[in-house]
Amino acid sequence: IEKTGRDHGVAESLWMTLGVTDGKTLYGVRYASDHQSPTLYHSVDVQHIYEINPAIEGRLGDSARAIVSEPIGAYAGIWRAVPEGSLLIVHGGDLEIKPFVPQA
Repeated sequence: IEKTGRDHGVAESLWMTLGVTDGKTLYGVRYASDHQSPTLYHSVDVQHIYEINPAIEGRLGDSARAIVSEPIGAYAGIWRAVPEGSLLIVHGGDLEIKPFVPQA
């Protein structure tokens, strides 16, 4: 996308935050061509998810996490920001954040 944009005179062609899963691993990406992408946050542990919605308590595995575009209301303090230009990977009990660098 960025190469096509540059080829057509658009230097800042991509702004994104996204979350996808295959049912076992949760991926989040925060990236923008101008390094000013929209925000992306992740929960630290499953108990924080239950604080937001007690009705689902016990329905998620101990390693469950959530990603959101913005902290949720009164629960803003339980979310951690994903840094600009980063890939978030949550698998099992492991949470990893590493640089996201698109390739042409």
